[in-house]
Amino acid sequence: MLGLAAAVWAFGSAGLDSIIAIARRLGVAGFLLYCVYSLGVFGLLGAAWLAAAVGERLPRLGLFTWARLMREAASDLLPFSQIGGIVVSARMLTAKGIASSRVYASLIVDLTTEMASQLIFTLFGVAIVASILMGGGEARSLRTLVFVGGAIMIAIMGVFALAPRWILPLAGRIGQHVLPGFVAATEEIGAELRAIYARRGRVALSFAINLAAWVASATGAWIVLSLMDV
Repeated sequence: MLGLAAAVWAFGSAGLDSIIAIARRLGVAGFLLYCVYSLGVFGLLGAAWLAAAVGERLPRLGLFTWARLMREAASDLLPFSQIGGIVVSARMLTAKGIASSRVYASLIVDLTTEMASQLIFTLFGVAIVASILMGGGEARSLRTLVFVGGAIMIAIMGVFALAPRWILPLAGRIGQHVLPGFVAATEEIGAELRAIYARRGRVALSFAINLAAWVASATGAWIVLSLMDV
């Protein structure tokens, strides 16, 4: 409710009449078109997760797409941001009979390839912005911000890629004092991760599809702006 109130205040301060006038350009048909298009983007995201789940076949695409959609929805609605969505989507897949070790291992790989593809996508954007900034003028003041932001993203990606190698053993040592069978569970996830990374083609496919999803998401923004004559 606080978030909704803040959004209403932001719209009001920006000029609600102007926002409504621009939104009307989109129209009901344009809004529905964008909704359908967004579902197609989630089809790509589901395919990327499925590619990371070695052992799961193409008929499971709909299930993984629905889980990916739930992950995004829950992340937007529940506390703790992405954690809520991860829990909801993982429990949904395990409830459908997929081994929990495979679900969590493929989820780690999917998140890693998603971040890696986001890095490439962002660096491409940084390169475009940099070409504008090099032109001088007022844009020159943004150079440091852009390049520092790119460097931070590279560092975060490196940490995230290496994280499973030390987080899982650490979690196992902590969990053995709290939950029975926790160490065995983390060992199963570790074994599943090694099996996935041994299939480099599947990991590369997950990366490529996630990158395509980022491009498709940007294309969706372009479609909306075009429909609004912006």
